[in-house]
Amino acid sequence: MRKTLLLGAGFSYDLGMPLTTELTASFLDLLSEKTARQFADALSQSDPYSAGRPIDRTAIHQGMDLLLEYKRAGGRNYEELLANLESLGDLPQKSQSDRDSYHYLFSVFCQLLTEALVAYQVASYKVLYQKSRPLFAKLENLLNDKETWVFSLGIPGT
Repeated sequence: MRKTLLLGAGFSYDLGMPLTTELTASFLDLLSEKTARQFADALSQSDPYSAGRPIDRTAIHQGMDLLLEYKRAGGRNYEELLANLESLGDLPQKSQSDRDSYHYLFSVFCQLLTEALVAYQVASYKVLYQKSRPLFAKLENLLNDKETWVFSLGIPGT
């Protein structure tokens, strides 16, 4: 017999992880207009690929402008923001340097989001683990040498 675990969109929230909207708000709050420009200038001086594939300062600033526009518009989903940034490189008139720059900025944003999630996890573990442990103790029955299917119903924007 197969066992199946169906996880709802809020499963990780009960374990202390933020909702998409909360994580997005925290991420967007890191950068003001001024700090976004300074951050873009600093990133523009990086050489993440090689001397033959330089980062384009203008493209980095365009990507940061996209983030600021998303913030001003009240954007609530970091996945949408990242998809918008990726799509900048899909425009036919963009050079390889532009695409490299957008990709680099995308990777920096992903790293920042990952660090934020790790910080949430570390903080929530200290506070919620002992409270939540009895609630999730029966999950160990699913974790064995038999096949277990796990489905997650993550809903964008939640």
